[in-house]
Amino acid sequence: MEKNNILLMAYGTPSKKEDVGPYLKDIFNGKEVPQNVVEETLEKYEKIGFSPLKSITEEQAVLLERNLAALGHVCSVSIGMKHWHPRIEEVASAIKEGDPEKVIGMIIHPFKSVMGSEEYKKMFFSAFNGLDAKFIDSWYSEEVLYDAWSDNIKAELRKFSNINDVFVIFTSHGLPSSVEDKIYKTQLEEFSSRLAEMNNIKNYCLAYQNGSHTNWYAPEVTQKLTDVKDKGFKDVLIVPIGYLSDSLETLYDIDIGYKKFSVDIGINMHRASCLNLSDKLISAMSSAIVKAL
Repeated sequence: MEKNNILLMAYGTPSKKEDVGPYLKDIFNGKEVPQNVVEETLEKYEKIGFSPLKSITEEQAVLLERNLAALGHVCSVSIGMKHWHPRIEEVASAIKEGDPEKVIGMIIHPFKSVMGSEEYKKMFFSAFNGLDAKFIDSWYSEEVLYDAWSDNIKAELRKFSNINDVFVIFTSHGLPSSVEDKIYKTQLEEFSSRLAEMNNIKNYCLAYQNGSHTNWYAPEVTQKLTDVKDKGFKDVLIVPIGYLSDSLETLYDIDIGYKKFSVDIGINMHRASCLNLSDKLISAMSSAIVKAL
């Protein structure tokens, strides 16, 4: 039986204090990062006990391999990180040493984007040049992925006293305004609209998590929270559709940063849980991979 190799890719995250500076330097293509930026970033990581992204990705790989086997597909699933260890290039080298018959690349982000999937795609094909390799550009259309998010949305909506009075903000990572990425925006809008319809959500929008960046995609989350407040809404649910796994962007940016901003302006904000190790997430990923085999 043919044994396929799956490379599951994520952004990467530092796991201890000493990693933060080198990690940021890697993100900025080897450029030295101002010490105040390093210290501010370290403070964020320390407040959340560092990001669980790597451990979640490792567990996702185990579950994915097991689920694919149950579907009759013998696969070896490895993980590779774009900006930290285990690096994509390092893992690719190890995979190639095993003389693979086929390699499939997938990132744990279902939307296609110029600065996201396209960059991973280049790294993937560069690493596996000359081999039978295939990269999954996007997989947001997997039906069970909508079901997975719907489960978490419904669970969080039940915590509000009146569901009909809740404004839902779907979020994903922003990009510089100079980067025109119509496909990314369209897929996010389509996904948000479909989730809203499935869950009978009448009041909703898409907003971008831009961090401290200026001149990035609009509307930015805090801008939208202010708009929602001005419209008379007091209850807000943030659904981070661009973040399948918990990371700094959910555990700090939303749970601490946006939460404090919401409290300060009089908004009762909740967040839908990330999918993390959801059976339905694993099913969605498996379905996309089986189609690529």
